[in-house]
Formats: sequence, structure tokens, C-alpha cells
Amino acid sequence: MRILLLDQFGSMGGAQHGLIEAAEGFAQRGWSVHALTPPGVVHDRLAPYCESVDSIACGPFEAGSKSWNDAARMLAQLPQQVSAIRNAGRFDAVYVNGPRLMPAAALACIRPVVFHAHSVVTQHTARRILAWSIARSEARVIASSHYAAEMTPATNSTVIYNGVRGGQAAIPSRTIGVLGRIAPEKGQSIFVDAARIVARRRPDVRFSIAGEGDAYFDQVRSQARDLPVEFPGWVNAYEFLRTLAVLVVPSQMHDTNPRVIPEAFSCRVPVVAFAAGGIPELIRDGETGHLAWERSAEALAEAILRGLDSQCTESAYREWDARFRLERFQRDLCDFFSSNFSAVSK
Repeated sequence: MRILLLDQFGSMGGAQHGLIEAAEGFAQRGWSVHALTPPGVVHDRLAPYCESVDSIACGPFEAGSKSWNDAARMLAQLPQQVSAIRNAGRFDAVYVNGPRLMPAAALACIRPVVFHAHSVVTQHTARRILAWSIARSEARVIASSHYAAEMTPATNSTVIYNGVRGGQAAIPSRTIGVLGRIAPEKGQSIFVDAARIVARRRPDVRFSIAGEGDAYFDQVRSQARDLPVEFPGWVNAYEFLRTLAVLVVPSQMHDTNPRVIPEAFSCRVPVVAFAAGGIPELIRDGETGHLAWERSAEALAEAILRGLDSQCTESAYREWDARFRLERFQRDLCDFFSSNFSAVSK
């Protein structure tokens, strides 16, 4: 089978980790894998598993709501994107890892198309464009959670949860941490408010917010200036997780399937999170982690305090072993392609 991978980012994020792991799984099946992504580190990470990795224009765009400049850039780049996809050659399937390149994939008229929904498209116009792209290309849709499937404008989707390699067990610690891009939807500000409450009741603990961001990063750092909080920047996920007593995932509203949760499970680190988006599909409250059902600093603080005394670590590890191993993700993804495109893959 010949597969063309399309990604809208050249920099690493959760969806890009998934793309690289998908490419690895495809290559292990002996399939011919090719990729188009914007220039960046993703190129280098895909190279070991692809016969070719070439560039495609996409962005840069603002996160969330798009400006008029973003709209103009999108329209200007669309013909270039269509041309790049058509010139890439003939394929048994085009795998689109995110919504921004779906219009180009639909217009390029290379079939069949698979759209992998890792996130929720909330802007009205963008959702309409995505719905049109899925319909025009007759795309089959993979969703990273049932929540992502429900929020994707498609008639049916196949849910395949992310998988992760797993890390080593955590070392004894009193550090409560957050890991990921520092942005409003990731909730680091409300974590700082919760940390202030926790610190009053547990003065022995410390806090760490790993990741980077823009103006919001400066806001969070200023907000935390009177607390024992460190900001180590981007770090190796597993090395960071091993230093934590509790991982906190304070995501707001639409986080579909944060891969840091199964990563923490594999390291036997207690996870505390808001019951937002697809997170309740990953965490069984009181069994494999602790959920805050009210979106407030007070509720999050109470969940963190429960996490500090958590007995969930072994059940969380078993949950990773049963549901979230990388090998399971790669097997399910490859089986999806084999079953849907068996006629063209033989």
C-alpha cells in the first residue's frame, strides 16, 4: 500500500507525535509511506519511516479564531497545496492529520481520503469548510476519542485512542506539575490559582509548569511569582513525569485526548484533570485518576489534594497496559487501512 501523509504543522505537538508513530506502524507493515508537511522538525522525525518527505505551505496562522490576514493567507496557499498533493504522485490512500489541509485534499481529487480528528474545530466558518471537505472527498474519519467523533462534522467515525511507548516508574517527589503548550485553553492560569490553595494546606509541595508559550506564558509566570513554581521550558515528557508526585491536566472545554495522561499512567504518576472534552474517557474517577467536575480553582485544588494521597498508580498502569500501548494504536490504525482499502492495497 502507498500512503501519503499530510500534516498542517512542521513543529511538534501531540498530533504530530501521533503522525510519526502512525508512519512507523505503516512502515513496519512494509507499506510505502510518503509525507508532505510544512518545513520543521517533523520532517526529520518522519524521515526514518518515509520514502520521501517534502514541503507543503500551511500557515503560519493564529490559534483559535482566525484574522482576515489568516483568511487571505489560507486562500493564497490553497492552490499551492492542491498542486503539491497532485504532484506527489498516485496513492492508495491520503491520510490527513488535521483540518487545515482538508480543503486541499478534497480539491486535489485523490481518493480515498482519511481524516484524523485530533482536535475540535470550534469556529463556525472553519467547521463548515471542514464539513464540506469531508463530504466532497468522501473521507473516512478517525477520531481520537468519542468526544472528538461527536464534535466532528461527519456522519460516522471510527474511534482509535492514542497509544504511547511508556516510561519508567516515577521517583518519590513532592512536585505537582503541568506539561504542555502554555496557552489559555490548556488552563495553566487556573492551575496557578489552585496551586495557591494547595500550598496553604500543603506547604511541603512545589509546582512545575513545563512548556512554552507567548503573551499568556508571561501572564502565568507573573501570576505565580509569589509561589514555589518553576518553569523549565520544553522538557522530555517521560523524564519530567518521573519527577512528579501528581500530574495536573487543567484543560478547558475541548481537549479531546491528551496523550500526556496515558504517558503518566505508564510512569505510575497520579493524574488529576478537569472532566473536560474527552478526558473522562481516559480517566475513571477514583480508580485510575481524579477528576474535578466543577471547572474552578477550588475544585481542582481538592482533586490535587486527593491525588497527593492517591492509591491509583497501579490501576492506572494497568489501564495504560490494556488500552494505551503504542503497539495497540499502530495495530488498530493499520487494520483500519487494511480493512477499508484492501481492494487497492493488494
